[in-house]
Amino acid sequence: MRYRLGIRGWGISLFIALFIMGALFLNHFFINQSTKINQSLHNMKIDESLHNLNFQHKSDEEAARKLMEDYRKTIAYINIIQRENKIYSVVFIFILFIISIVIFWVIFTIITKPLEELHFATIKIAEGDFSIKLSENGIMEIKELKMSFNKMSNELDQAQQKLIVAEKELIWKDMARILAHEIKNPLTPIQLSFQRMEEIYYDDPTKLEKIFPEVSTIINQEISNLGNLAKSFSEFAKMATPNFEIFDPAEEVEKIISSYKEIANIEVQIENNLKISFDKQHFYHIVTNIVKNAVEVSNFEKLVKIKLYFSNHFVVLSVKDEGPGISSGDMKKIFEPYFTKKKSGTGLGLAIVKRLVDNNHAMIRVKSRVNEGSEFILLIEEYHENSYNG
Repeated sequence: MRYRLGIRGWGISLFIALFIMGALFLNHFFINQSTKINQSLHNMKIDESLHNLNFQHKSDEEAARKLMEDYRKTIAYINIIQRENKIYSVVFIFILFIISIVIFWVIFTIITKPLEELHFATIKIAEGDFSIKLSENGIMEIKELKMSFNKMSNELDQAQQKLIVAEKELIWKDMARILAHEIKNPLTPIQLSFQRMEEIYYDDPTKLEKIFPEVSTIINQEISNLGNLAKSFSEFAKMATPNFEIFDPAEEVEKIISSYKEIANIEVQIENNLKISFDKQHFYHIVTNIVKNAVEVSNFEKLVKIKLYFSNHFVVLSVKDEGPGISSGDMKKIFEPYFTKKKSGTGLGLAIVKRLVDNNHAMIRVKSRVNEGSEFILLIEEYHENSYNG
């Protein structure tokens, strides 16, 4: 993988390059200074001056002594200058280093801090929070970038609000369409039954007594279907917040299946002394829906196996039927609202089950094979006093 330098990498590289160039420049400058000093010493021609003295007079000796003294002073002065140059060189390089750090720190602060703010803001946008706004300050380019980001964020926020409104309208239209269709189904036989009663009443009122039980049964059945339909829609729309209670699920499961034992072929294996933290009403509704579906697809004749047991920190409820099974294509849709294969179903039963399971922090799994049956598995974390479920 090819490595790319970021803005910090390029800044550090530039800093090192400038520092090295400054050091080389100083080194070259002081070398030139040293060369000039050495050249000045050479130009003094002390050897020639001493050669011109014949030392025959005392004045020549004094002149030679003075010449050597001046030479030593010059050498000492040059040494002092060279030491000072070295000190100045170190001080200058140190100052250059400090100034460079300050300059680059300021540059990094001006550039990288806004970029970090922008990076954080883009993460929030990706998470769906379009309300985030950046302070529109900084250098001109950064300020323009922040203004553009805020404009984009505002436009996305407005688009999201419009989308939410459109989705709500679509959901209500879809629910109204489905509800109208579902209401129409029971109303048709009710209307036909009343028309039949009306015709017989006007043609031969004596025959009304014969058909009344049949017609009243049909009407009562369809009115019951309407009530169940209204109840399903109400439960799906409401979905109250769970009221967690600690209880033994075995007791509740036994209560639920007791009403099915006489009309269906049910085999039960229940393990007692288990504890869960769950909403009791939600638990009743979940188990009732699963058991009812299993009994219905088994035509009240084929075996339905119900097991309640503990496994790997979970309380497991398994409801297995020998019905027609679920195809792989339908398996993805069974928990979707309004999806049903039943002629009289609303398609809300399993959707409500899934919503209640999620609200109670549990899990539900489905195993199925066509023509072999299905198994619904409810997984609830076992309650412990040192744990909290919900």
